[in-house]
Amino acid sequence: MADSLPPVFIRKLASSDLAAWGKIVVPLSGYSADAYMAQAFAEQESGRRRIIGAFSGEEIVGYVFLNFQPLYQPFRSLNIPEFQDLHVVPAMRGRGVAAALVAFCETAARECGAEMIGLGVSVHKNFGPAQRLYAKLGYSPDGNGIVHERQNVTFGELKPVGDDLCLMMIKRLA
Repeated sequence: MADSLPPVFIRKLASSDLAAWGKIVVPLSGYSADAYMAQAFAEQESGRRRIIGAFSGEEIVGYVFLNFQPLYQPFRSLNIPEFQDLHVVPAMRGRGVAAALVAFCETAARECGAEMIGLGVSVHKNFGPAQRLYAKLGYSPDGNGIVHERQNVTFGELKPVGDDLCLMMIKRLA
């Protein structure tokens, strides 16, 4: 029964979590799961990003990346870390897992001296639940309009609607 699930706890993933993470990973288009995970762990080892997992018992039920060197130039210029690729397995959605992952990222960013944290969320309706969650958690648009592959879209420019057409959002950390 769903109500008898163990509590969820959040922590940075270790290389020993690779097999468990591989069961739920959703790689970016153009990447195999293995290549995606290998790149993520290499960037974690270099300090560029952290891979943060949500666990229910021994099972990984969600993850997010906290990127300290985002590609989006306004964030990079202002030392704003960006959380990316948040994913929660369907059976655990609506249980606060995503909000807990975001809160963990906010705490980690604050502990590293960041005054703000950012994210990019697709403008496609499939991302409506994420858009609503981020607004509820206090995130607001950064004021630069939409981006495609982290580059500003100019007035009149046409871009395909998909995962790479995003609204960038920020939150001041207390």
